[in-house]
Amino acid sequence: MVRAVSTRLVFTSIVVLTISVSIACVDPKKRVDEFGKRLVDAAPTCSVETGQIANLTGQFYVAINPISIQPGALIRYIADTTFKQTGNSFALDISIRPLDFETLELVPDATPTSWRDLPVDNEKAEFSAPLDGAVIPARANAAVPGLETTIVSGKIDGRILNANLWCGTITGMTNLGRQLDGSTVGAIRITAGTIGAALPPPVAECRCASDVADAGLPDAAMIDAAMQVGADTMSMF
Repeated sequence: MVRAVSTRLVFTSIVVLTISVSIACVDPKKRVDEFGKRLVDAAPTCSVETGQIANLTGQFYVAINPISIQPGALIRYIADTTFKQTGNSFALDISIRPLDFETLELVPDATPTSWRDLPVDNEKAEFSAPLDGAVIPARANAAVPGLETTIVSGKIDGRILNANLWCGTITGMTNLGRQLDGSTVGAIRITAGTIGAALPPPVAECRCASDVADAGLPDAAMIDAAMQVGADTMSMF
């Protein structure tokens, strides 16, 4: 009887030991791979194809690159921007004033081009603005050959990348009938009143924020377009 009990005890011990060893010997590579699949990349690749709703209220340095006419001959503006929110709807008021091509000072007596209540797409953070009548600064004629003075039948298709940067493409033509289709535009936030040589390097295309020189400005508030924002939130803008 004692011998039978001892045999069962030994058998049970062997089974327990075998299970314990099996648990301890789980494939470590498999565990690492499984963890890697759950791990969120701490430094995701930037994509200029993805915009985000952000408060653009402030002043921006805008540059258009007329690629189809003369690449690199930037047409530049100062833009005063107001970001507006009503519930879960967003809009922009923008007024652009042309800069002298050589001095980068505001062109005296130039008529601003202004837009009010430009709708901003909640999901893609995109907006469109007609460019009919936008002034091409007189001094810029030295770089953009001819006597172009305005953009006609034009449009900006823009995307907000963050609170300090928006960009997009230009379609339309100049008053001489030369096509602007394929041209690009970029706008970087500046401290209000910055002008001339104090302006930062222009951004005239869609670029990741990490590739743009830091103008030393704090980001304005980001907004979650997926959530309803009440009237109380408006006070933070």
